[in-house]
Amino acid sequence: MRRIFPLALLLALGCNDSPTGGGIYNAMAGTYTGPVSGTVNGSAMTGTFTITLKQTDGSLSGSYTYEANLQGGVATMNGTVSGTLTEGDYPTVTLDLEHGSCANVTARHTGTYDAGVHRLTVTGGFDVVNTVNSACTISSRLSTTAVLQR
Repeated sequence: MRRIFPLALLLALGCNDSPTGGGIYNAMAGTYTGPVSGTVNGSAMTGTFTITLKQTDGSLSGSYTYEANLQGGVATMNGTVSGTLTEGDYPTVTLDLEHGSCANVTARHTGTYDAGVHRLTVTGGFDVVNTVNSACTISSRLSTTAVLQR
């Protein structure tokens, strides 16, 4: 009887049905920056995209800034970020960028995160917004792929 009891206890411990407390997410919190370029209404637009992320498991939040050179002037777009991160070694990332001056203007960026080199690669757009009289109308959009490094 003594030999059966330890074996039964070992088997019972190995059959625990309780949840493990969530998935395994790469640590992605931090500040990422990189160049972005493209054309808007036939004019070249270049700039720097910076995003600062906080993370709770698969949920992301934070802020962004895109400083762009367009037609000889400088435009700054900034606002808040919310998004998700999937589990795994090269997770899929979805980021929604809300324009700082116009809460009704949101651009989605999707891509991947390479945790080994702390590189975030996303494809999406930046809306050039006319904020005269608080109208918040989109005058044009820059669609691009950005490679951001922490």
